[in-house]
Amino acid sequence: MSYHAYPATAVANTRVATTSYVPHAALTMGGVGAIVGGTGAAARNIRQVKSGEINRQEAMGNVIKEAAGAGVATATATAVVGSFGTNRGLLSLLGLVVVATGTKYFWDAITESDKK
Repeated sequence: MSYHAYPATAVANTRVATTSYVPHAALTMGGVGAIVGGTGAAARNIRQVKSGEINRQEAMGNVIKEAAGAGVATATATAVVGSFGTNRGLLSLLGLVVVATGTKYFWDAITESDKK
């Protein structure tokens, strides 16, 4: 019997192309990130509107900006980590945190209004 006839060899050599699931996963996780970021910003802004620190228009703008930033950061981190094929363990979690934090930091820097 030849070496390639063994089932274990055939299974061990199969690869899953990352391009098949990464775009869908990135879009899905970006949506989740936008929901989480938006709800967090909304909860913070409700208090600020009630106390008179900001008006409703500023609060809505802030919620939209935070939701978009969190969504972009989550989608970017998912795409980067997924493209490397690292989808298990502490290394992938660390990669998600680092890439998402860097992306959100960059997002905040480019969308920051002049309040000084």
